Amino acid sequence: MQRKDASLSRLSDLPPTISVEEAAVLLGASRSAAYRAAKAGQLQTFRMGRRLLVPTAPLLRMLDR
Repeated sequence: MQRKDASLSRLSDLPPTISVEEAAVLLGASRSAAYRAAKAGQLQTFRMGRRLLVPTAPLLRMLDR
């Protein structure tokens, strides 16, 4: 992961999209659990090329922040 966990704690500074791995850190879940949630439709994602990205706004709504 390119960003440090400390920077993820500043939710207002998040970019419009983050990786599934970064979303897992915010959710307090494992990387594999986050990918399972994405596959099940519980975590909103979209593909950009080969990358699976998580839109930040719906994730923050999910976290009630």
